[in-house]
Amino acid sequence: MTAYRSILAACWLLSSPLGAEAQNALAAWDNRCEECHGPADEFAGKYLWAIGDQLQGRHHVSDLRRFMGNHYVPGHLLDGLQSLLMQHASTTRRFEQLCGACHGDVQAFVHKSVAVKWGKLRGLESSVAVEEFLTTHQNLPAEDADFFTRMLTRVADHVHADQGTSE
Repeated sequence: MTAYRSILAACWLLSSPLGAEAQNALAAWDNRCEECHGPADEFAGKYLWAIGDQLQGRHHVSDLRRFMGNHYVPGHLLDGLQSLLMQHASTTRRFEQLCGACHGDVQAFVHKSVAVKWGKLRGLESSVAVEEFLTTHQNLPAEDADFFTRMLTRVADHVHADQGTSE
């Protein structure tokens, strides 16, 4: 796991134009955040999501940067840390790569096809729980069905927030 994280961090650093800022963000996460929140990639994948170019999370959905600033992150590290977490949170790319050919853009798909009802993500027309449906859809392995259920639920919470479709 440590080798995997090191390889991911190195790839991110080499591909990132941030240079020293990216290194400072990784160091900040390791020194200030990891003890409570675990590895950045696991944390971002579980609690954060990217909608367009906006990083969002459970706390202060509309202003995650302000939350991070009030949560022990020095101002000069906010941009780098947000960029680091954005890289890890951009899970909708996986949907676009694996599902986009048939289902199109994830936000449009969620808007017309699924919503959280009765505590679970369900099809709007069928009311079938997505987690149950996905295990039979395109021979998805259980871990992929779980991943897509969690990711689509996050997107649905955002997409349907102002429409009263989600609980």
